[in-house]
Amino acid sequence: MFRGPRWLKSIFARAARSMKRVPAWHFTPLAGTNLVIGAVPTADEQLRELQDDGVTAVVTMNQAWEPQAPGGVQAACGRVGLAHLQLPTPDYSSPSQRDIRRAVDFIGAHVDEGGKVYVHCNAGRGRSAVCVLAYLMASGGLSAREAYELVAAQRRITNLPSRLLGFRRPQWRALRRYEAALAKRGAATRREEEGGKRPPPAHAFRGAAWGGGPPQSVPMPLRALPPLPPLPPGDCDVDC
Repeated sequence: MFRGPRWLKSIFARAARSMKRVPAWHFTPLAGTNLVIGAVPTADEQLRELQDDGVTAVVTMNQAWEPQAPGGVQAACGRVGLAHLQLPTPDYSSPSQRDIRRAVDFIGAHVDEGGKVYVHCNAGRGRSAVCVLAYLMASGGLSAREAYELVAAQRRITNLPSRLLGFRRPQWRALRRYEAALAKRGAATRREEEGGKRPPPAHAFRGAAWGGGPPQSVPMPLRALPPLPPLPPGDCDVDC
């Protein structure tokens, strides 16, 4: 996807989507986590199916014009009693850094309380994958590459680390930028640990990720971690 303002990305996405079908309803619970990633719900019954599987909250990455449940997924979640966060992002693009942080905070708040979160875009492969990977990075101490491999082993998602026509994909640029923010937080945390001001966090995903298998325990509660560095002006809305 090219770089440019969001309105131009939306026009491109609508043109490209006009040549595609609405994806079949499907979703994937990620082993060892309280996350589910999948396609856009197009009926209340599909949300109730998720609810029956323990889902308590939904993150929607679709824009309002995209095919979805009657009245929009937000309205449908209200009808069935699910918490909801709407982060409209043009297809083939990445959420802004601010929206990535909002998604991670929302997911973390529900997971920390024992809930399960469904994250979706259109097909559950690109925009939603960015938010899921970012949460695993923030809560589990994983690198962008480790988080991608963890999810890609369980669900067919966009090959985010690959290049498209020689250019790095916007979703991967956004994840690497988020990874850099996490690294800055980690450096600050280590300085506090060395000074005896903060006990070191025990990331639950790290050992399993290095061992090559699925995670076996819950992630680090986000409320136990310090805040990320503030975002610079612009929030990467154009460049990512």
